[in-house]
Amino acid sequence: MKSSRHCGAVNTMKNLHSISLFTLLVAHAGAQSTLIAIDSQQNVYTVNPGNASKVSIGNIPAVGAHIAALAYDPYSNTLFGATTDVGTDSLYKVDVVSGTKTLIAPFSDSNVLMHSMAFNTSNGKLYGVSSNADNRLYEINPTTAALTPIG
Repeated sequence: MKSSRHCGAVNTMKNLHSISLFTLLVAHAGAQSTLIAIDSQQNVYTVNPGNASKVSIGNIPAVGAHIAALAYDPYSNTLFGATTDVGTDSLYKVDVVSGTKTLIAPFSDSNVLMHSMAFNTSNGKLYGVSSNADNRLYEINPTTAALTPIG
């Protein structure tokens, strides 16, 4: 399995003044890394980490709530998004070509405010951190959005 690494994300972020970044993550495509960014208007881009050039993937319609976190599974080419709308936070699958989001399910705990997610390429698991009062780390079931607290 491939390991996760952040290739020049800090330097690249300095050069992205044309994108008001809301979330930035690294997605691997073979030996090359691609950054995927979403801005506050829910526009999704791929970003070249070498020169910070961006290509629009599309816009994720903010129906109900905005995407607040992204995580990418390079093995299934699946981009996951978490929406934040107190009491109805949900897990979505985001099409990496069109930006269309499809509801997977609401998170199993209605108190969760999932503001950070990551896909671990070493174990194939999806994780998230809730920014509510407990700031807890969760394993997220990518099929049901069921949450398992860690630690």
